[in-house]
Amino acid sequence: ARKLKHLEHVNVLRCFEVAEDDQYLHFVFEHMQGQTLATAVKVGLQPTWSEKQVANLAREVTGAVYAAELAGLRHLDLGPDMVLVHEDARVAKVFGFGIGGILVA
Repeated sequence: ARKLKHLEHVNVLRCFEVAEDDQYLHFVFEHMQGQTLATAVKVGLQPTWSEKQVANLAREVTGAVYAAELAGLRHLDLGPDMVLVHEDARVAKVFGFGIGGILVA
């Protein structure tokens, strides 16, 4: 959980706080206006995205995954439901890094 809190990358949803009580871990993440990539695809937003926007989103996701790997975190469930896309497809942020490993450990 500490690694997640210290992971800083422009395309990773920032974790501000991690707290623990007797039963649960509690995470406080930054807020981002938009929706998951899965939702954007379902509601049909992607046809309005240019080829350049899609290539940029792919670069952002791979950059986030690479930064997390360098920090010792692995995403155990990376997919369209774990990528937030800003309303105008300018920015993608990946979330959920390491949480599965924390819960399994």
